[in-house]
Amino acid sequence: MDLGLDRVQTGARGTAHKKGLRAIIISMIVLFGMYCTAVYFLVSAALVPSFMEKLDAFEEITRKCYVKQVQTVDIYQNRKTALSETQLWYQQTESVKLQVTSEDGYELVAREFIP
Repeated sequence: MDLGLDRVQTGARGTAHKKGLRAIIISMIVLFGMYCTAVYFLVSAALVPSFMEKLDAFEEITRKCYVKQVQTVDIYQNRKTALSETQLWYQQTESVKLQVTSEDGYELVAREFIP
């Protein structure tokens, strides 16, 4: 006598599978919606001036860039001073040019500075 228990169990398994698949799809849709919302706010904060004003981002970015520019000018001036001091030292120091030819035919050239 067949009571149809196999069909009931298969049907229950299929329903559970459908519910699990449905839950995964719904969670993916929710995650995608959260991702789109986050991207919208990040792009708006980066590109839209009125949105930047609300966040005071423009003033902060300008202040940071100005600080970087000041540091860049200081670095440039320090480098220029160091190069001029090096050039002055090079002109005031005696040096001798050294040349050696290696066994394989390469000519090695150097300069020896005499203090």
